[in-house]
Amino acid sequence: MSRYRFMLTPRWILLTVLVAVAVAVMVRLGFWQLARLSDRRASNAQMMARQGQEPLDAGSLDHLRADQAQVPESIWREVRVTGTYRSEDQVLVQRSNNGAPGFWVVTPLLTQEGVAVAVNRGWVPITVGDGGDPRTYSAPAGEVTVTGLVQAPEQERAVQEAGPGGARLSVLSRVDLGRMSGQVPYALVPIWVLMGEQQPAQDGPLPMLVLPPPPDDGPHLNYAGQWFIFATLTVVVFPMAVRRAARSRQAQGTVDGRNT
Repeated sequence: MSRYRFMLTPRWILLTVLVAVAVAVMVRLGFWQLARLSDRRASNAQMMARQGQEPLDAGSLDHLRADQAQVPESIWREVRVTGTYRSEDQVLVQRSNNGAPGFWVVTPLLTQEGVAVAVNRGWVPITVGDGGDPRTYSAPAGEVTVTGLVQAPEQERAVQEAGPGGARLSVLSRVDLGRMSGQVPYALVPIWVLMGEQQPAQDGPLPMLVLPPPPDDGPHLNYAGQWFIFATLTVVVFPMAVRRAARSRQAQGTVDGRNT
């Protein structure tokens, strides 16, 4: 074992500790990704189960205003609401689509009973939403029936919490229902709807429907495998490097001994 005495030098002790810490961190990251995979599978199962329940109606959504503690239980439930769009209160929410910049078109829908819900009618490219003709993605006039999925409210970034002097904002960075309610003459229910179908259907290709995220496992299993592979390679390569350093030192010592 004398050939490995160099491992007791401060430099090699520090290097060994760093390698051990790196391996521990990589293993921990691998298990973290597996935990995220488990959470995602549970979330997917919950999403699919909720979509299989009886659709909510406008009355069910109105109850959420009085009991907002029930909002989390309604997320991903299917909802069917009949009403009239309030196009004058429509906002655009900054969102990309497959890497292309653009906007979600979020329009309040008001029922005859006075229930108001924000509906994400779809996505338009930035060339259309920013200075383009709003008639190309205008909401249909008259009564419509919207079927979609309940979504959780979002919170606006601080820079856009209020317009200059309290002015109305037509573009937001989040589906902030509190911000939207503050600039309309009615109270929105505390959820928004990701539209899947509308009757009668809209005219023209815009806005494009926004699809819900697919119930897949995501990249977490691949990421976990990568971290475990990195940890394994480090465990294999470091001892090889130590043995190589030992042989190099032993060979150097032999050469020095002959030279003397």
